Amino acid sequence: MTEPLNTTPELTPEVVSSLSGGLVPASTPGLQQMIDSALASIRRICGWHVFPVVDETITVDAFGGELLRLPTMHVEEVSEVRVQGVVVESSDYGWSASGMLELYDGEFPSRFRSVQVTLRHGFDDASDILRVVAEIVRRSVLAGTGGNVSVGGISVGAPSGGGAGGNVMPVATEWRVIDRYKLREWP
Repeated sequence: MTEPLNTTPELTPEVVSSLSGGLVPASTPGLQQMIDSALASIRRICGWHVFPVVDETITVDAFGGELLRLPTMHVEEVSEVRVQGVVVESSDYGWSASGMLELYDGEFPSRFRSVQVTLRHGFDDASDILRVVAEIVRRSVLAGTGGNVSVGGISVGAPSGGGAGGNVMPVATEWRVIDRYKLREWP
């Protein structure tokens, strides 16, 4: 997979501070690195970038047949398909918003890295994932401070089981949100 052709700011310390109700100050040392780490972990779990919408060229393995599952759950546009380096005419393929690519004439080869697709994909609104990342970072910051954060004279403790050193594992309700964005195997 190549790097996205366009990117937008995703989750800043100011946004995490706001989503945490001010419990995590935007000035927390290393906060952007914690955010980036939590977001990268969620993206690895999901198997794709999830958000924002990006223009990207991806290279995928093909296993024969007319259908190919792309590593995405939300396609807005497919602008080019190459099979073993040969451009496929746009009238010879179709795609679904959920990430399926279909050849109308012929089959995909059974070869690794044999199909390149240039597409625009991702969700423009993934506020539920942003809240999960913010909550994971909040727990990590609270655990890393010995369990307490003081804001404006109010001291707030970390949830029990937070662990020393900043535990960043999602909790059950967060897994349910993450699971909605995980790539699935198609029959």
